[in-house]
Amino acid sequence: MAASTQLVRDKVTAGMEIPPFPYKREFIDPEELWKNAVSLDLVRVEVITLPKDMNSWRSIPRGFEWKFQGETVAFVTTEPCYSMVNKLVDYFSEEARMHASRKDRMSPYDYYMTHYPEILTQAQQYQSVARTKGDDRPLKHWLREAVYLNGKGLECTTFKIAVTKALFRYFGSKVVLDPSAGWGDRCLGAAAAGVTIYHGVDPNPRLRKAYDEMIGFIHAHNPELQYSIVSEDFLKVELTPGSYDTIFTSPPFFDFEIYSDDPKQSVHGRGTIDKWTNEFFYPYLRKAWDALATGGYFIIYMSDTKAGKYASNMHQFVTKDLKGNFLGIIALTDEEKSYGYPIWCWRK
Repeated sequence: MAASTQLVRDKVTAGMEIPPFPYKREFIDPEELWKNAVSLDLVRVEVITLPKDMNSWRSIPRGFEWKFQGETVAFVTTEPCYSMVNKLVDYFSEEARMHASRKDRMSPYDYYMTHYPEILTQAQQYQSVARTKGDDRPLKHWLREAVYLNGKGLECTTFKIAVTKALFRYFGSKVVLDPSAGWGDRCLGAAAAGVTIYHGVDPNPRLRKAYDEMIGFIHAHNPELQYSIVSEDFLKVELTPGSYDTIFTSPPFFDFEIYSDDPKQSVHGRGTIDKWTNEFFYPYLRKAWDALATGGYFIIYMSDTKAGKYASNMHQFVTKDLKGNFLGIIALTDEEKSYGYPIWCWRK
């Protein structure tokens, strides 16, 4: 924690006892959510008409279209996705995620510790309104809601278990490599989809316990699945060429999110986007591509951010340097089409 943040925390905590961070794990029933993840299909694959207002669809570079094999294909998430399935990942990895931060911002954990009085006030207001509607959830639940709503934009993003399941079903994936396993949502989604082999890699040491618990949970429900996640720099992991039918991942967006201060993180020693791209991202893409079988699918969830533009370079590298057959961009959206995020797809 930075010295200035510690100073603020000291002032806030003077004379006030701050309860432990209100992690969602206490309010999650993993068995119920897992049953939903396996049995329910909450994401629709549709050919859509793009909305007239495209302000929230500007996540692909100019010159590219929302087209996959000639059609505007979308994975459409439905309203129950989060509450019935996607929040399962927080049962395992939320603690690590709450200690991560977005660029130039404090982590949600530090925000809670330094802004507890206003978070408490807001949580009490939420709880009061909820009780008038017969919702008797405890204050801890509303404290967590207040952290999210008051600290809007602080939390590092997760992917969606339900979308991962739909994607692997759509592509018929059975043997998957995920070079950036992240919070574990793609691992859980793979298991829900019946993917036989899932190998993940991620350098964040804070996630080791979460991964072990997650894989233990998956194997307890389906012992035949072959799942593992290695805590290592992907560039240092040994892989068998041509051994996966699908590569699906969401690489780090340069320094948009800082997951830990571990030297294995991709931005360590690569302080500029050019250095990061040439020394990490291109070798990362090439290594993953080499592990893909001929005829396999290479799928990347990545958007440009205000901090960096690199999706176009990624497309050029995979298409021209790696000779990937570009299938197009699948849109990830909701039923209102209020946003559009790109899933880039190639075939080897």
